[in-house]
Amino acid sequence: MKRIFQIIMVLSMLFSSSGIIAAEQMITISIDGTEHQFDQATVQKDGHILLPLRGIFEQAGAQVEWDGNKRTATVKMNDMHIVVKIGSKQAEKNGVSLTMPVEAQIINGTTMIPLPFIGQAFDGYTKWDHDAQIAYIFSSKESLLMSLAEHDDAEQITKLLAEGANPDGKGNNGWTPLMTAVFYNNTGSVKALLTGGADPNFVTEDGDTPLTWAARYGSTEIANELLQAGANPDGKNHLKWTALMYAAYTGNFEIAASLLKAGADTKIKNNEGETAADIAEHREHSELLDLLRQK
Repeated sequence: MKRIFQIIMVLSMLFSSSGIIAAEQMITISIDGTEHQFDQATVQKDGHILLPLRGIFEQAGAQVEWDGNKRTATVKMNDMHIVVKIGSKQAEKNGVSLTMPVEAQIINGTTMIPLPFIGQAFDGYTKWDHDAQIAYIFSSKESLLMSLAEHDDAEQITKLLAEGANPDGKGNNGWTPLMTAVFYNNTGSVKALLTGGADPNFVTEDGDTPLTWAARYGSTEIANELLQAGANPDGKNHLKWTALMYAAYTGNFEIAASLLKAGADTKIKNNEGETAADIAEHREHSELLDLLRQK
């Protein structure tokens, strides 16, 4: 997943009566894990983050129409129909009234709406990270779950799964939240996801599984959690490397022992015709080689 945040330089003008913060700030807008930059800078008002309506919704694929006479912006996307009126906290979504924390307003010719309303509009979630100056927008439970797995928020993962989030929903990179948690070595997230029903045998386009990654990156505790959850010890990626081979390559005795206890096959060969023992020998991991030769 591309996680390199683009930086948006926010140059806000001072309006003492409106409470808009007059400061040059570094703010990132992240939508479903991808960072975006818009013509209109993000501003803060009365403790709320205001974002450009057109930029956000058009980025999501919606059509935005402006009625200058009524001073309303209308958003149309699939079966979603939203009407926002300038100067009002009330908006409509499919005929249902929604209340925004602050009124919609025009700043530098752009309709601006508060961050929480975007979550309401998409039936999704939003989050403002004050310290990092990042506005997060998640259009679904699954996109939020991916972010939580990356940042190791096991408590919120458990809560979101209880609300019906799919533990195996894939992100733009084809990973599941479990693969993400393993990649970042987030043991707490791995446990929460497995408890919530995540598939320990998910396979990426390259044939990797959570277990092959755990062995490759030397995550002993995670490897054990995956094995206890029913992970296949002999899963092979596109190179026909197994978790046992990665343990042999890195010299991780503990992971190799756990894999062997779980029934890992020592006779499997990769594309180069090597077994795990061959790899351990080439890497001069003598203790691990002895363990493999006992099987």
